[in-house]
Amino acid sequence: MGVFDFIKTKQAPKVSNVSVNSPRPNANSRGTVTVDKFTFNVRDYSLKGFILEPYDEKILAKGQKFKCSVSLSKDGHSYNGRAEAMVTKITSGALAATFTIKPSSN
Repeated sequence: MGVFDFIKTKQAPKVSNVSVNSPRPNANSRGTVTVDKFTFNVRDYSLKGFILEPYDEKILAKGQKFKCSVSLSKDGHSYNGRAEAMVTKITSGALAATFTIKPSSN
């Protein structure tokens, strides 16, 4: 066995059954928020902001502004479209953000 034998070996590509764009359905979900290619379930939302849960990615930091697509619905009120928000808090498994530019309400 030579020193550079590891270069000649081909590694099989890793295949994942989980799609980044489709979060697991949650009975408590009020809709979804999509940031870049990541889609998250929304635990709850108000006219001022929302809470993503579960949130286990490292794509946003506290205080960071970001653009997103939202599809939210609760008690006959809904938000759909593009929005801008700012991260206010990140805990283990959840992220809270406030709207800086709200999506259209229906």
